[in-house]
Amino acid sequence: MGHTYSSHLYHIHLLTRIRLATPVPTFVGKIKANSSRWVSKTFPRLRAFTWQVGYSSFTVSKSGSPGVLDYILKQAEHHRKMTFEEELAKLLRKHEVEFDPENYLD
Repeated sequence: MGHTYSSHLYHIHLLTRIRLATPVPTFVGKIKANSSRWVSKTFPRLRAFTWQVGYSSFTVSKSGSPGVLDYILKQAEHHRKMTFEEELAKLLRKHEVEFDPENYLD
């Protein structure tokens, strides 16, 4: 029996350091392009895989990195309490980032 794939919203977290001269949209674009190509080649049934257009990017200090890494490693635990969508909206509000609640996941 083969796998079935749903249209659920999946997400990834990256904790990375990029050069100051590298614009975040350029970095994210390369990650999306290369990972889409890898998914299509590695999983032929997912040839139509695409990332959503948007993304969220947050900065963190070096001293805050261990806490962020711990957060990333415990995603399953976090999402038993709150969905990704709820968590992102809460984070955006907390940091006073303006967003459209109807379309912020597009």
